[in-house]
Amino acid sequence: MYPKSYEFGYSVKDALSGNDYGRRESSDGNVVRGEYRVQLPDGRTQIVTYHADWQTGFHADVRYVGEARYPETLPNYNRGGNTGKDYVEQLLREFTDLRAIIFMGILIATRAVAVE
Repeated sequence: MYPKSYEFGYSVKDALSGNDYGRRESSDGNVVRGEYRVQLPDGRTQIVTYHADWQTGFHADVRYVGEARYPETLPNYNRGGNTGKDYVEQLLREFTDLRAIIFMGILIATRAVAVE
């Protein structure tokens, strides 16, 4: 029984969900050749072109198309629309407030012990 040739492919491009990927592959029974692509979260498209045979194994060439883009703000998880800098500053304020509360608690506890 000899390896059989085949060919297949698919692609998805859905603007609503942001899914954008595809693949195609073929074989003559000895060598498999193919390519797949996927839209990355940073906006680039990753394209992998590959071939494989019984003698040398799997070989892939990976390339990227487009320029990576990153959001200017951190995701807002109940933080009221803060930018990344605002978020860090808010955390530092909260930490400083917490330190002050702990310090005051220690002072009060120390005075209470000293009075007794």
